[in-house]
Amino acid sequence: MTGVVLAVLTLYLQQAFADLNEHSTWRANVATSWRLAGLVTEGHDLHRPEPLNFSGKELPAADFRNADAHGLEFRDATMLGADFTQANLRGANFVGADLEASDLSGADLSRAKLQAAHLARVELSDIKSLEGAEVNANTCWPDGFLTSDNRTYQRLRSQLVPKLATDSATNTKKTILGYEDRPGKACRPLRLEVP
Repeated sequence: MTGVVLAVLTLYLQQAFADLNEHSTWRANVATSWRLAGLVTEGHDLHRPEPLNFSGKELPAADFRNADAHGLEFRDATMLGADFTQANLRGANFVGADLEASDLSGADLSRAKLQAAHLARVELSDIKSLEGAEVNANTCWPDGFLTSDNRTYQRLRSQLVPKLATDSATNTKKTILGYEDRPGKACRPLRLEVP
């Protein structure tokens, strides 16, 4: 009987070490790579042993579904077509990030920093919250988000906190929610004022 218990315990420990090694390798790849196409975060803790930093990385088609990414750094990241369905993005920093065509259905962006973020072609009607999210004159929204009388969009707009920035089109300081990406009239070039 003791031999069976030891054999089972040995197998369990081997699997635990293999899982730990796989997670450590995954984290090391994320930390050191500048481009990670198709990154999948499922099953990985993005905060331990220390929070991962995705700033400046290219993450096309990244899969952050159901991820706990609260407070993480995505500053200046290029994340075309990323999937953030049901993700916890509270307080995350997306300043200057390109999220074009990403899926934010059910995502919580409360207190997120979205100054100069590029959100063209993002479906926003299913976002859980934008309560206290910071935006500025250089935030790029999908067509209709700022001008539509859609009740969901009105609710989400009312949750935003506009910050003072230099409008890249007029070179004047403004406190507005940003611009819309419209057919034939793309959002204006970005020039972010950093305090």
